[in-house]
Amino acid sequence: MVLYEYPFNESIRTMLRLEHLFDRLGQLMRRDASVDHHFALVTVFEIMDVASRADLKSDLLKELERHRSLLQGYRGNPQISEAALDEVIARIDHAFDGLNQLPGKAGQVLTGNDWLMSIRSRISIPGGTCEFDLPAYYAWQQHPPARRRAAWARRTSATCACRRRRRTAASSASRPASAASWYSSLKSFLNANTCSPPSR
Repeated sequence: MVLYEYPFNESIRTMLRLEHLFDRLGQLMRRDASVDHHFALVTVFEIMDVASRADLKSDLLKELERHRSLLQGYRGNPQISEAALDEVIARIDHAFDGLNQLPGKAGQVLTGNDWLMSIRSRISIPGGTCEFDLPAYYAWQQHPPARRRAAWARRTSATCACRRRRRTAASSASRPASAASWYSSLKSFLNANTCSPPSR
C-alpha cells in the first residue's frame, strides 16, 4: 500500500519539499554519468529557490522555540529520561543558534557566480544547455566522472552532514527541528562554496 502525506500546514509542506530535493540530490551525486550530475545541479537550483523564501528562516526559528518549550515541560516527569531529553533539547538549541547566526538568503554568493547563473538562466529552456549554448558547461561535463564527483563532493559536504542531522533529529523531535538543520547547512554550503568554470 502506498501512503501519501499531505499536511495542511504550508511550512511543513516546504520542509517536505526540501527533504525530497535533498534525497534526490544524494542519489544523483552517487552516480557517474554527466547527465546525472546535470540534474544534480538542477536540484541545487531548486533547493536554492525553496530555501530562499523570505519567511522560511523566521518560521523555522519559531517552530524550534515552540518545540523547545514543549519539551521543557517534560522536566521532572519520572517516565521521561532526563538524559534523552537533554540530548534532544541540545540538538534543537544547536540548530536554533546556527540558523539564527546566518545572515542573508541562501545562495546569495552563488547568484554572483556568472558561470553558474548562465547555466541557471538557460536550464529551464528546452534544450537550452546544449554545447553550442554553454560551451564552458559542456567542457565541464566532459571531465572524467571521478573529477566531477570530487568537485561535487567538496561542494556538497555540508549537504550530506545536513541530511545526517535531519535523520537523527527527526527520530527524536520533529520535521521542523530537523529542517532547521537543513536550512542552516544549506546556507553554509551555498554561501561558502561556489562552482568555478572548468580549467582550460
